[in-house]
Parts: sequence; C-alpha cells; structure tokens
Amino acid sequence: MTARSLLLGSLLLVSTLHAQVTGNIQFSSSDIHLPREQPQAVLQSDNSILVDVNAIMNVKADSYVAVFNVSQTAPTIEQVQQLTDSRIRSIREALQQLSGVQQVFVDMLSLVPVYELEEDKKIFSRNTYDELPAGFELQKNIHIRYQDPDLLDELILICGKQEVYDLVKVDYYVEDFAAYYDTLRAACRQFLDQRLAEYQVSGIQIDTTRALLAESSDYSQPVERYRDYSAYIANAYQGQQQSKIVHRQRKKITQYYQPISYKGYNIVIHPEIVQPVLQFTFNLKARYFLPREKGAEKEIYILTPEGNLKRLAIE
Repeated sequence: MTARSLLLGSLLLVSTLHAQVTGNIQFSSSDIHLPREQPQAVLQSDNSILVDVNAIMNVKADSYVAVFNVSQTAPTIEQVQQLTDSRIRSIREALQQLSGVQQVFVDMLSLVPVYELEEDKKIFSRNTYDELPAGFELQKNIHIRYQDPDLLDELILICGKQEVYDLVKVDYYVEDFAAYYDTLRAACRQFLDQRLAEYQVSGIQIDTTRALLAESSDYSQPVERYRDYSAYIANAYQGQQQSKIVHRQRKKITQYYQPISYKGYNIVIHPEIVQPVLQFTFNLKARYFLPREKGAEKEIYILTPEGNLKRLAIE
C-alpha cells in the first residue's frame, strides 16, 4: 500500500468516526454549529469591581405527573358524559391495581357542540352545504402522579386499552426546591470568597465594608428542553426532471432532549446527564468598591446667576 493510499484511508476513517459521534442531529439543528465566543472582560469606570457568578445544578426528579387527554363524542350530553366517565372509571380501577401510582386527578376541559355538513337539496343551490348539529364533544385530562419513571410504560398501556392515546406531557417535581437554591447560593458565595482572595494576592485592595449584592434563580423542566429535528437529504432535480411530477415521502419529525448548555457557567453541580432532569440555575452579582486615594475626592462647582463659579462644600 502506497503512502498516498494510506493517507486517503486515514482521512476516510476520521470522517466516518466524526459522523458517528455527531449523529443525525447535524442535518437540521443549528444549535450545535454555533461559533464559540470568547468572553470579554469589562473594566468598571466607577472605582468598583463587578463579579458575576453563574451556577447550575442537574437534579433527578422525586416524582412525576403524566397528563393524558380523553376526548369523547356522542349525540347527546347524557351519552357523552356516560361514555367518558365509563372510560375514566376503567382507567382508575386499573391504576388502583398498579403499585407505585400515588394520586389520580381528573380535570374538566371543555364541552362543545359538534356540527356536520349536509348538502342543500334545493334545485338552484348546487354544491351548497349547511352546518347542522350532530352531537357534543367532551374533553377531560387525567393527571397521574408516580415515582418510578419506568412506570410510564404501564400507564400508557392502561390508558391505551380505553383508547386514550394522547400523552399530553410529563412534569418533573422535587420535594424541596429551596434546598437546591440554598446549595447553589452557598457555592456562589464560596466562589466570591475565592475571587476576593485572588484579588488580594494580586495586590488589589478592596473595601469589603462596601458591597452590593443581587441574586436571581430559576429552573427548567425537561418538557421545555425538547427540540424537533428531521434527518434527511433532499435531492436536487435539474433540467428535464423539473417538469416531472414528484411524489415526495412524508419526512419523519422526531425530538431530542437538549439540556441547558454549560457555556457561561462558573459552577456546574452534577454535570453528567443520562436522563432528562430538572436544571436549577442561580446568578449572583457582587459589586465591590476600591478604597479611594487621599486627595482624590471630587470637587463640585456651580455657576451663579452672576456668572461666577462657586465651590460646593460636600461633607
């Protein structure tokens, strides 16, 4: 094998490995192709130092709430109510036999009339249709609270037996939100102490008796972090093929879980993510003032109506 063939084979191997690492998301997502931005330091002009700390923590949920939608139509209100209640009753009975279900709640959504089209039979009204009442549609949501995430497959099976296929969403919950914010706040305060110590080592004297602090916090549900993508390559039709009829196939659209990126975060707690998690974020801003040099006090003058400058005494 020549050196040129060996080099070509190595390049093909590297290209193949790269495709396996990136996955099909590369075909339609622009999130992974964003250019890297270098952070820019900003010097304060008011004799102060601003420290901005960002922290994030990934937390597994303590419990989950799955929401299923039940939709039923019938000619009368009585019938639509009876059919809906019968389906929900069967789901409740099956859930009572399933270990791990903590709570079930049914939420009333809507009851609206349903119309159908009927062709007008008049001689001079061809291709004319009238809307006529055909019945009612009743919609309710079933909220199911559980702890084991693997239990969702059983919930889908139970609801599917009653022709309830619409899994609206799954919410994630933890027992003590404040505890995670306290952990992030403590981590940010420790980061500030380390930064102040670094300033002292660098010879920067800071007046620690004068400081301004501001903080904010938030969290993200997994349902907010799913993104759509469709992996396919479209062929280009040129020349005589442009006049031909093309029957295109339906392109599959799927989703993937995209957690908050760690870019811009100084502190990351539990960084490895295998399953969708709750992501708690915390931001702490601290402004520290530098000691003023003697003789550096500002002098303020005012202009009198007579046109004279008068020094304003400041204590």
